[in-house]
Amino acid sequence: MRPLPEHLFVYGTLRRGMDSPMRTRMERDTTVVGPATLRGQLYDAGWHPALVLDDAAESLVHGELVHLPHDKHRRRRLLSELDHYEGVLHGPAEHLSLFHRVIADALYEGVLHATWVYVYARDASRFTAIPDGTWRRA
Repeated sequence: MRPLPEHLFVYGTLRRGMDSPMRTRMERDTTVVGPATLRGQLYDAGWHPALVLDDAAESLVHGELVHLPHDKHRRRRLLSELDHYEGVLHGPAEHLSLFHRVIADALYEGVLHATWVYVYARDASRFTAIPDGTWRRA
């Protein structure tokens, strides 16, 4: 079993320059490593993007690789806050989640890094695909 990731891949409201309270919160405990990509399709869901992972996809999603806190307790607390922000539910209500936090490989400077990423937990086909894989807030 591989160790839990020390990184988070962000591609929407959690990226640098986004005006969100959680982005501001992340600045206290994380370090942006740099631009990264992963395979999948990004959709415009209005005030936020929706990511569907697909390792076989030719399309890339562009975002940032973020290093999480080294301290396990701070990391766990931050991930819990992020889960709440992203609408991740646990237990019997899990099927009602807006996003799920999963492990995926993101490419940064030619090297794959295991990373946490929030993927859309519902049917994204009703949204418009973002062909270039970069979400921009309208």
